[in-house]
Amino acid sequence: MTDLNQLMSGLAIHTDTVSEFSHELDNTDFTIFEYISSIGFFTWDPMDIRYKSGSRYKPLMNISSSSEILCHIDFDGVPDKLKPISSLNLPKKIHHINGKLKKNKFPYGQIDIACLHVAAKRGVDFEKVDFVFGGSILQVLATKHSGDPYIATKIPGTQCVLVGKDRKYKKNLGDFGFQFERFVTGQSLRDTSNWKQTEHMHLTKVGDSTVLFKGEVDAIDSYGPVEVKSSTRRYSGSKIMFQMISNGSVALCHGEKSRDGVTCVTRKSLSKIAEDVRGDARGKLQMLEDNIVHGMKEIKKQIGDEGIYNISFVNGALKLALDKSGSHQVLPRDDIVKELLSKPSS
Repeated sequence: MTDLNQLMSGLAIHTDTVSEFSHELDNTDFTIFEYISSIGFFTWDPMDIRYKSGSRYKPLMNISSSSEILCHIDFDGVPDKLKPISSLNLPKKIHHINGKLKKNKFPYGQIDIACLHVAAKRGVDFEKVDFVFGGSILQVLATKHSGDPYIATKIPGTQCVLVGKDRKYKKNLGDFGFQFERFVTGQSLRDTSNWKQTEHMHLTKVGDSTVLFKGEVDAIDSYGPVEVKSSTRRYSGSKIMFQMISNGSVALCHGEKSRDGVTCVTRKSLSKIAEDVRGDARGKLQMLEDNIVHGMKEIKKQIGDEGIYNISFVNGALKLALDKSGSHQVLPRDDIVKELLSKPSS
């Protein structure tokens, strides 16, 4: 078990104030989470001005220099500011736009290495971190159901395990959800040219393990990061709660969809969403916590030092299987990863 004072001592961020997220996390009544500190934001811009049509896809293993990663990172990037809900002009018509489709391939996806580099640059020592989790991992472990492909691999040169989803999809900035995000942040709904994404990271203890959580943040208000979602009904449940815990969101901004737009927008805190989950779980909260902790122990127990492992559940038991297909790409070459994770010079 990593000593928290030792872990926090090297972080190049403020650790002496209690964040709103820490307060919200405490009020979820989950006992396995102990917030350590925010690692902050950064913005990833996949566009390359050399190509009029945008950046070209590139396999991660074909990246030959760390500069191909660094050129896309804005270390000072922050999320767009959420407009006060009372100022929104509702109802709002939103119609589908046929924007350009981009696969979630590098540089439009597969940016785990950027998250790791920024964390290392800000003082995170991956020898003292047990796991790196993306936004949906907690839900998968808690419910013992994956659906999409999930993989695990050790970060080269460390014992830290990177766990993530490897679903292949295409992103269209003209989709309803992206337009709604632009609406609540005061941008043009029809602007489908901005492919930037802002990530937020934080360190949190989960059981006895130290986890670096990373996830895209949709917006920010005066209290902290905000998750933005739209749907035809109430948006609740453990899935959105665990996603918010993972990306460090203090609240959910939810838009109620109608046939041709949004009829109303509400803001609900993380702790309130957790309260709804506790009511729906009917006493199963302890089971969700136990499943998460047990799943993490099984990953550590079963994973090897090299290779990528597929995660599955067989009769409720987590199983890792070494992937032999070669279809999964998670990180660039080991030498580039080690260079980008090297400790900042004093």
